[in-house]
Amino acid sequence: MDETTQSGRDTSSGKTGQSSGSKGGTTSKDKGKLYTAADILKIQNDAKSEAGRLQKVAEQERDSLKGQLQTVSNRLDELDRKADEDRLAEARGDPDQLRIYQREQAIKERERQVASKEADFANLRSN
Repeated sequence: MDETTQSGRDTSSGKTGQSSGSKGGTTSKDKGKLYTAADILKIQNDAKSEAGRLQKVAEQERDSLKGQLQTVSNRLDELDRKADEDRLAEARGDPDQLRIYQREQAIKERERQVASKEADFANLRSN
C-alpha cells in the first residue's frame, strides 16, 4: 500500500512541477520585454487606426438603420393616412359618425402636439 501511495505522489508532483515550470517561463518572458519609443508609437497608431475603422463601421450601420427606420416610419404614416381616408369616406354619410371621426382626429392632433412638446422639452433638459 505504501508503494502505491508513494508512486501516486511522485507522479502528481512531477506533473505539477512541469506545468508550473512551463507557465512560469512564458510569463517571465512577457514581463521582461522592453518597448522602444518607436514600438510604443506603432502600437498607439495601430490602436487608433483600428478604433477609426470600428467607428466608421458603426457610423455606417447607424446610418443604415436610420434609413430603414425612416422608411418604416413613412410606410406607417402612409397606412395611417389611408385608414383615416377610408374612415372619413364611411363617416360622410352619417353626421354622428362624422362628428366622432372629427373628434378623434382632433384628439390625435393634440396628442401629436403634446408628444412634440415633450420631445422638445426633453432635448432642452438634456442640453
